[in-house]
Amino acid sequence: MRARGSWVLAAAAFLVIGLVGCSGAATSGSGQSSPSTGGTSSIVSGHATPADAVEGVIQAELSGNLPQACSYIVPAKRTVCLNSLNGQTTAPTGQVSVAGVVTSGNEALVEVTGHDCVNGTQCQTNTDPTVGMPNGSVTFAQAYNKAVTTGSFSPVPCIEINGKWYVNV
Repeated sequence: MRARGSWVLAAAAFLVIGLVGCSGAATSGSGQSSPSTGGTSSIVSGHATPADAVEGVIQAELSGNLPQACSYIVPAKRTVCLNSLNGQTTAPTGQVSVAGVVTSGNEALVEVTGHDCVNGTQCQTNTDPTVGMPNGSVTFAQAYNKAVTTGSFSPVPCIEINGKWYVNV
């Protein structure tokens, strides 16, 4: 995944080009929850959980189906995602895994680790799933807003709309 501007808009091309997944995590009364962990082996693409949406983007991108990757992006931004592809046919390469998820209401942050490259040169790597996540000095809302606006490799922001989870880029 490239920087989220490219990770989604060209991450719409690399998360959509973003490569991530959201698995369910129980939300605590404080609006934050402990991350659920698990590899991609327990994740199925779809919209049932944040991890499913991210995994859908990852699988579609790595298989070269960039338009399908856009189907996991928030519906309001899907056209922008598709337009950002501009005939791009080269699939990203690499290995990316969902490491965990933290949810707060209808929003989630999906921890992603791994390495990917677009066009063989624009590469991203993350080995620490906790980077960018809520902690003692950063609230969920602060971490989520930063993830939405900066387009970092991880965490990947997701949002639930009408009972379905999407990557929020």
